[in-house]
Amino acid sequence: MKKTSISYPSGLSVDEIVNYINSSDEMLQLQAIQSYERLGEEKNFVNDMIKRGIVSRYIELLESNNISLLFEVTSLLNTITSSTRQKCDKAIYYQLIPNLIKLLKHTSSTIGEQALYVLRNIIDTPYAREIALTYDVVRHLVDIIKLDTSITLMDGITWLLSNLCQKNRPLSLGNTKSILRVLNCLLNIENDYIISDTCRILSYLTDGSKSNVQVIMGTGILPKLLKCLASCKKSIFIPALLTVRNIVEFGNDAHKDAIITAGGLSVLRIVLSNCFVNEEDIEREAFWIIGKVAGNTDQIQSIIDAGLVKTLISRIAVGNVQTMAAWVLTSMITSGTAQQFIRFVNSNVLLAYCALLHSNDYYNILCALTGLTKVLLAAENVEQREIFVIILKEARAFDKIEALQYDKDERLYKQSVSIVKLCSFQKLYTSEDQLLKSNIGIDEVRPNLSTETAVAPTPAIPLQAFQFYKTLLLRPEVNHYSLEVILPLIFKHLDGDDPRSLLEAMNLLTDIIESKYIKMQYIIKHGAVQKLVKQLKSTSSTVVKHASVILLEKIITASPYARDLALEHNALPILIGLIKPDTPIESMYTILWTITYLNERVDSAKYQELIHTILPLFNRLLNIENPEICSDTCRILSYLTDGSKSNVQVIMGTGILPKLLKCLASCKKSIFIPALLTVRNIVEFGNDAHKDAIINAGGLSVLRIVLSNCFVNEEDIEREAFWIIGKVAGNTDQIQSIIDAGLVKTLISRIAVGNVQTMAAWVVTSMITSGTAQQFIRFVNSNVLLAYCALLHTNDYYNILCALTGLTKVLLAAENVEQREIFVIILKEARAFDKIEALQYDKDERLYKQSVSIVKLCSFQKVLYILLYMIVYNKNIL
Repeated sequence: MKKTSISYPSGLSVDEIVNYINSSDEMLQLQAIQSYERLGEEKNFVNDMIKRGIVSRYIELLESNNISLLFEVTSLLNTITSSTRQKCDKAIYYQLIPNLIKLLKHTSSTIGEQALYVLRNIIDTPYAREIALTYDVVRHLVDIIKLDTSITLMDGITWLLSNLCQKNRPLSLGNTKSILRVLNCLLNIENDYIISDTCRILSYLTDGSKSNVQVIMGTGILPKLLKCLASCKKSIFIPALLTVRNIVEFGNDAHKDAIITAGGLSVLRIVLSNCFVNEEDIEREAFWIIGKVAGNTDQIQSIIDAGLVKTLISRIAVGNVQTMAAWVLTSMITSGTAQQFIRFVNSNVLLAYCALLHSNDYYNILCALTGLTKVLLAAENVEQREIFVIILKEARAFDKIEALQYDKDERLYKQSVSIVKLCSFQKLYTSEDQLLKSNIGIDEVRPNLSTETAVAPTPAIPLQAFQFYKTLLLRPEVNHYSLEVILPLIFKHLDGDDPRSLLEAMNLLTDIIESKYIKMQYIIKHGAVQKLVKQLKSTSSTVVKHASVILLEKIITASPYARDLALEHNALPILIGLIKPDTPIESMYTILWTITYLNERVDSAKYQELIHTILPLFNRLLNIENPEICSDTCRILSYLTDGSKSNVQVIMGTGILPKLLKCLASCKKSIFIPALLTVRNIVEFGNDAHKDAIINAGGLSVLRIVLSNCFVNEEDIEREAFWIIGKVAGNTDQIQSIIDAGLVKTLISRIAVGNVQTMAAWVVTSMITSGTAQQFIRFVNSNVLLAYCALLHTNDYYNILCALTGLTKVLLAAENVEQREIFVIILKEARAFDKIEALQYDKDERLYKQSVSIVKLCSFQKVLYILLYMIVYNKNIL
């Protein structure tokens, strides 16, 4: 059937347009291009033209001397690159770049302008940028900036220059200097778009470059930059703000002082107070600049004089950048003079920190505690701490701080404790009457309390007294009088030696803790920890000791503060001393659980001698056939080995490793996970001999068996296990042990699918890099290349990046065993090579660089690949 030739309003069919453009007659070429233009913006027409090779032909036509033809070609290229460049192969457009750069200096300014617009459309990836820079695009652009250059063309130039400078590796020094020559004059042009692009160029050039900051500050551009900073137009203000940020970060004190002298701080205050109130991102950047400028007392004084302290303090109390504002002020309080500190105090910084303390945000509270600590430390120099404590009390901050002492979070606990210690000598300013008047329900309880029951009960009536105490304390609403009067009576019994009273008191306290009607801080405040440790040391009653351990465990696990109190009162050696061959299993479990929690945060250096003494004890504990005891013992070992080389050395010398690996072979998570963490710590903080000991004891085989049977596709466990394998693989012998243990198959299978693909790929890539040629062949024969290809086709950025890294290492290693040609064929068959070539044009810098390196490694194989492909698959050359 004869194909119908479609004609368009121009009178020429698509076939005729293609034929005319491919002819050598310039008149026919011109007619074809004009006909094509009349097709309009319809994407089907444009794509049809591209598929027929029109763009490739245009590359040749760009070398024509015919001005009319050049104008039509560049104009049409501008149309199709701006409308369809996302729909087509970008590589086609990138071929245009060298010829377009030449046309920038064409005698016809119209052609140069059209060439600029096409370049602006297609230089949108790191790959295109590198091509443009290779052909000296910066010099060409700078050279066409003249006093008589049109605003439209100038706008296009600055826009393209800003894209060339954006988010990529820095320009060469020559290119940077070329751009800097014209930036000063560009800021004189009264055009918002040009000024915005110029500020963007400055922000890109100064980002991370000390030398560029030095040069830019030497051009005298700062006053014009600060004029841009005073703009209420975001498109100008934001890049100017980012440039100033880079100057204060990568510049020196002289540059900061230059910004201060030029009035930069006052400009910031005015803009923040008028144009951009409560705009989080802008305020965050501005406050960060202020914090960086405040490097010495003179600079801090300049910030005060610029009126920025009021702005900062107001943002601490309310707003979206409270933490940042608090950080800046805290830094200035720490570094400033006594007079400057008084200025901050008189601006109500203390009340601002108190307001921040009452927020529900963790980091706000932490920042408030840090700020209050700095204020109290600085106040000591001006004898004002007593007044500040009263202010804290009036603002309801001191109660919150005291309560935070008993918080489970380690950082909140430590910060609040430091403040309470600073204020401890002031705590008597509140009288008991004031305290009691603030409580509701005192009169309801006090009449029911007779003289006999309000004192310590005699041995004759302990049960009735404890029953009465229980009635008062075990109810949802406990009044303050009960806490202040009844609790001390209960705690008095913990100082005695009567087993019956001791057990009653401990049982009641256990009930109180479990009921959660009374905050833990009241239990700790009355000396529960100290009294229980004392009982553990002094009592001869096994039952009392057991009850003491149970109660102590409940208290210290609820509060880091209580834990540290127990450690200060030597609870650890006392508890360890309770572990004896005849200790009942139930007591052993409770003791171990308590020791476990103490060891979680124990200072290994402080207790090093004790720890080294007791480590052999854990060897014996692992002989006990009890899952809970094995679990706790392994957990203690994981805590003690975390970060301590000396503890690892001692533990490995106890002969405990075979028992630890037996725990590692357990399919019970409660045992396996702490054993796994202990092994992880050994390979991280131990030496090569310790790694070899794990290998020789069969640790790698144990890992393979457990990963293959008990914990398949459990992300956290596999991540830890693969991390261990990666750390063990320190030399070729250790890599061979991993291969012999059968772990390579497990690792490669997880590269292709699973939740830990990146981790598995990292381990395998490391071993390929460090292994021998023979070991490399083992990896290849285990289909590592296909696994990387599968990883490459995922949608996860880090998976793709890891796959590219792995493929690069494989190709580099393959060169040693003359296999690269075969690997290229495998990549092609797995549809990986097309993906890699496409990634050359990706906007992400890392993906671009990795893919380019692979293409370069494979580039000399392309012709050979085609021939081999035809031979292997019996394809026809034509």
